[in-house]
Amino acid sequence: MWLDGFDSEWFSNQVIGDLLSQDKQVCVVSPELHGRDCMALWQQLLEFRSENRLTLCTDTPVDAAIFFK
Repeated sequence: MWLDGFDSEWFSNQVIGDLLSQDKQVCVVSPELHGRDCMALWQQLLEFRSENRLTLCTDTPVDAAIFFK
């Protein structure tokens, strides 16, 4: 499942959690790909940092790896 908030993050952690509980692979598009700050979404995703079925599509993978460590 590809979650992309082109203009804003329309999905909640409840939505992400529901998809994961259905054994879906979930990829979230980071807001910096659309010219917005990513920190609010990254903070939101911290809850899932140990979830191996969730991936983050980002222009800054090194920064993301450090943040989610």
